[in-house]
Parts: sequence; C-alpha cells; structure tokens
Amino acid sequence: MGIKADPEDVGVLTRYVQDKHPTKEEKWFSITRFFSLTLSVEDPAMNRQLVASYTKNGLRAEALRGENMARQVRMMHPNTPSDEIECFITCLNIYWVGKRTATLFAQSSERRGNIDWRAATLLVTFH
Repeated sequence: MGIKADPEDVGVLTRYVQDKHPTKEEKWFSITRFFSLTLSVEDPAMNRQLVASYTKNGLRAEALRGENMARQVRMMHPNTPSDEIECFITCLNIYWVGKRTATLFAQSSERRGNIDWRAATLLVTFH
C-alpha cells in the first residue's frame, strides 16, 4: 500500500498527541492520519497515547475507523498489484462506511517501454 515506516512519523504522532485543540474540519483527515501513524509507528505506548488523545478530543469513532483500516492492511498484507487494489477498496469502504461504497469495475495493464502500467477503475455508489 506504499506505507513505509518513517522516523518522522514519531514526531508527527507526538505533536498530535500534545495538540490540545484539533479543528472540526480535521475529523475526516483524522481517520487517515490515525491509519497511517498506527501502521508506521510500531511503539505500543505511543499508539495507546494516540488512542487516548483521539478519545479525549471526541474522535474515538475516527480512531476506530483508522484502526480497522490498518488492521485490514496488516491482515491482507498486499504484495501484488491485485492484492493492493483489493486492500485499497476494503480500506475505502471502511473509510466511507454509510456514505459511499467502492467496487472494482475494471482492471487493465500494459507495458510502456520498461514500465508495467496498471490501472483500476472503481465504481463508487453514493448512499
């Protein structure tokens, strides 16, 4: 999925945990932030602090969604482009629960010079 551990994420997580006033417009972004930080930072104590911070700031539902997305990536452990597409769609559906649903509509692949090019077309249904 392109998520790689990054030492800078420890600093991002620390700053987020210490931030006393997250803005309302960050709620949807908070899901993806939680998702990426829990995948990247493997320190259980820091992850507990992150959950506590989300809970304190009224973002517990967002933390649960982000954790469910991270759990899917860990469980599916995508290694091929097809696996990555399947995992991405699963994560989108967790992120959008109750709002939209994504399904794979079509896939294509071709070789362009020395690059293998793959595309996935998603069908998104709005509720």
